[in-house]
Amino acid sequence: MKAFVQLGLALLSLCLLAACSGGNGSSSSTSSASVGVSSSSIASSFATSSVAASALLSGVITYDDVPHKTNNLGLDYNNIQRKPVRGLVIELLDASGNLISSQITNDDGEYEFNSSLNQQVQLRVKAQLLNNFGAWNVSVRDNTETNSLYAVQGSLAAIETVTEVRDLHISSGWNGVSYSDARSAAPFAILDSVYIGIQKLRMSGFSGTLPELHFFWSVKNTSAEGDITLGEIGTSYFSSEGIYLLGDADVDTDEYDSHVILHEWTHYLENTISRSDSIGGDHDSNQKLDMRLAFSEGLANAFSAIILDDAFYKDALGRSQSSGFYINMAEKSHSLRGWYSQASIGSILFNYHLSADNRTEKSFHDLLATFTRQDYKIHPGFSSIHLFSEKLQVEAPASFNTWSVLLAEQNIFSIGAYGEGETNAGGYSENLPIYKTLSLSNPNLTLCSSNRFGSFNRLSNYQFVKIPISRLGNYRIQVMNAMGSSNTDPDIYLYSSGKLIQSGLSSLPDLEVMQRLLTSDTYVLTLAEAKVLNDSVGGNITHCFNLTLSME
Repeated sequence: MKAFVQLGLALLSLCLLAACSGGNGSSSSTSSASVGVSSSSIASSFATSSVAASALLSGVITYDDVPHKTNNLGLDYNNIQRKPVRGLVIELLDASGNLISSQITNDDGEYEFNSSLNQQVQLRVKAQLLNNFGAWNVSVRDNTETNSLYAVQGSLAAIETVTEVRDLHISSGWNGVSYSDARSAAPFAILDSVYIGIQKLRMSGFSGTLPELHFFWSVKNTSAEGDITLGEIGTSYFSSEGIYLLGDADVDTDEYDSHVILHEWTHYLENTISRSDSIGGDHDSNQKLDMRLAFSEGLANAFSAIILDDAFYKDALGRSQSSGFYINMAEKSHSLRGWYSQASIGSILFNYHLSADNRTEKSFHDLLATFTRQDYKIHPGFSSIHLFSEKLQVEAPASFNTWSVLLAEQNIFSIGAYGEGETNAGGYSENLPIYKTLSLSNPNLTLCSSNRFGSFNRLSNYQFVKIPISRLGNYRIQVMNAMGSSNTDPDIYLYSSGKLIQSGLSSLPDLEVMQRLLTSDTYVLTLAEAKVLNDSVGGNITHCFNLTLSME
């Protein structure tokens, strides 16, 4: 018969990998880079290690998952659920904390190790979602402790029978009123959301490699802005370093907010397997946004809801995480609708996912395939609902009628990459056409930059210019104040296939000049008055400029 050992909370410790100790107190030097695993995919069954031995140690690893309340406002600690720790690295250590063997837990959180009878061993589970063929490697680390990797470690005990079971359960630390113990389950809850996301990608046809990703979470991560090593991260966000998540109890915690986690993970996907031209910054559903930001945020909201098959995007916060907000991604009747509205874009994407017009209902394939198309990723125009529409029509023509109807419901009237023929100006005529064309045959434009809808990342802050170049040569782009009054500061940015290749940010008043060798291609330029990008500058500012192109 099997001997059964249940290792509960009292026998588990949450630690940072550099501080995890063996049974004799010595520090383990194992790093995440040195892990050898025996599972070839998330969906594979477990495989036993190759260590010759006379005992079989097996078990199930679970963690506490705290769901949201049925009204979508806050976490429901009365219904904590045990869920399997899936696709994560588990290690078998000896009495000195040295690595004996490692593998990956299967879909049910199960593991098996061959070992030796009477040998003293302990288990360590890393907060690391790993594929041994390099297809993904996601970890959760503590930005307030030198970015150390989280892990949980069971007690040291001898294997007493030839078939022994050790189950480990990782607790939330909630005592019914507050967090009184270590919030050990948090890193594992974060990774399970990503596990679901990776499964969704694989089932929808993505077979590529996802670059290594670090999540940074700490109980110290709060809404204060400042030193991230102190937890002053401001909000949950994606950056080139990884994804930072809030963890400040009774203020805002995101480890159980799967929509928030997958929203930020979608930004990671944009920047790795697709494209993102978002300029970032604060935003909400009631603001007229720069089209690049609106598309990115609407996309991230929609993708998180699609991956979870849950239309209600939820974020818990406040004392005892008992309040929060939610967004119904299936809602169509938005007060603000257009190509500059993140609510409109999220609604279009999510409701297309729900449709069954010549396609499988709730299939993610069309959207994901469009998202990763090469001609979408390298198109000269910026990522926007218009560019996405043009490429979706190529990817899924049989279902495009549904998409067109959804666009029209959100007051979006163009399916061209540059928004050709769009009639929704967003309340300011200078927003149309969305891209103005500057060329040697049309070398003069007048453009206006305004903060009438807000500053930094709002509609009308930037003007977009398409510049088709037919022959190699040295070109001069010049911007001059068109209003006669002084004290303007035009800024210009030149892009090739979405990549910034040159900026014009001089301090010269009323003038900006850019000179560059350009090859035959289509370029995009953005122009903005510097003051309309500054939140601290008050007043309603609109400055107009003359933009010219010449060949030298």
